[in-house]
Amino acid sequence: MQNNTFPPTKRQKEFLEMITNFYESNYYMPTYDEIREAMSLKSYSAVTDNLKALERKGFLVRDFRKPRAIKLLRNLDGTTRV
Repeated sequence: MQNNTFPPTKRQKEFLEMITNFYESNYYMPTYDEIREAMSLKSYSAVTDNLKALERKGFLVRDFRKPRAIKLLRNLDGTTRV
């Protein structure tokens, strides 16, 4: 994982907010399909591209072997999540 110091874009912030809100409401992470629907996207590649960018910036990590394996590492303000 690369910990890039660049802040997330406006759209990436929306993704982080969606994932955070989903987790806080349901106590589990969303699937790519749930993210796609919540963000009003038509393709999975848009979800993947945004999640990859957030991973490069150090906001989350993903496990490709599991459907809900997104782990948030940092908050939107850049502080570390416990």
